[in-house]
Amino acid sequence: MKNISTSILSLFFLFTISLNSQETVIAVWDFAENSLEGQIHSDFSDIENSDLGYLASGGEDDAAFTNIEPEGNSNVAYTSVTSSPNTGQWSNWILSGLGLGSESLVDGKLHFSISLKSFNVVAGTDNASVIDQLVFILRDSDEDEDGDNHRLGGIRISPNNNAANVRVDYFNYNAGEVFGVSKMAGHFGGGNYTFDDANITLGYTLDFTNNTNQFWIGSPGQYGPNSYGFNTVGADVSNAWANQNNNAEQNIPATFDGKIVDHMQFQIRNGNGSSWEIDQVKISTGTYENTVEQGNSLTISQELEGFSYFFDKHTKLLNIVSQNSLILKTEVYEMSGKMILDSNDKNLNYNISFSNFENGIYLVRVLTELGQTTIKLLNY
Repeated sequence: MKNISTSILSLFFLFTISLNSQETVIAVWDFAENSLEGQIHSDFSDIENSDLGYLASGGEDDAAFTNIEPEGNSNVAYTSVTSSPNTGQWSNWILSGLGLGSESLVDGKLHFSISLKSFNVVAGTDNASVIDQLVFILRDSDEDEDGDNHRLGGIRISPNNNAANVRVDYFNYNAGEVFGVSKMAGHFGGGNYTFDDANITLGYTLDFTNNTNQFWIGSPGQYGPNSYGFNTVGADVSNAWANQNNNAEQNIPATFDGKIVDHMQFQIRNGNGSSWEIDQVKISTGTYENTVEQGNSLTISQELEGFSYFFDKHTKLLNIVSQNSLILKTEVYEMSGKMILDSNDKNLNYNISFSNFENGIYLVRVLTELGQTTIKLLNY
């Protein structure tokens, strides 16, 4: 089992030393410029399968597929409109070998979230093999003492044909269920299956210390009963959430004793014509922060001819190159607006070390003889 730790002044923090530890991102996919590459914590730099390439293509023989995003799709999200003809097919194991459990997480808690900019769920038949759906799950290793890779937690979005709207289910490992127990968290839509401007985050927290699995919307603790944050989804949705406990945030008993999260896996079925515009997928520990908007791009401002940069996530070194004009000034800001670096060094290239900066997102403003540009940098 991995124990992610360094000194408290460095970029990453010992997960178990602070009850109020800030969020430490283990992996995040923000799809900037439609990239399927993830930003992975440096302790997992050698992890297997860190990209979400299965969204773009996968399967073999009769089950092979290639996804082509619609024209005009946002360049800070990824839209899935095609899936394998084999509707029961799952992705490869993402981040295989994580080894995360109670001893390597802040307060023994692991957060998973998926954010959608928009989606269209096409209702099919009641036959489970052809119902369109989006599913993300976290699983343990198949090398534990019972030889099974259990579904420890997960989220599924699918049509709720009975109410002519969309339903959300969670997966929970309890009572030794190999595939996890699937329970309906709630449904929403007021007769709608299509949400052109959803901007919704669904998530769950695996609590290995207290043996619970909490489903939530937005971020943990953000919404209480009868206030579920659907106002931005559409007029028909704001009061339409319904579930067994009349609460959009549910703590479900679980049995995580001795279990660890080994990998992530997902399945998308679009056989009936559904589509999913995915804005972010994230795995983290500590105090969860909703960073969807901040992660919506890696670069902003004007494009400068001959300007480029490269950030080495292992050494935490940002290399800035301006081939056609002199760099006159470089500034680094926290997302709060606080300036933490101000340099007037003039050169055609400039290096900034982020090794002593905290985990987070930064704006790097570069002024050259030809103009200025700003880099939005994810420092994980």
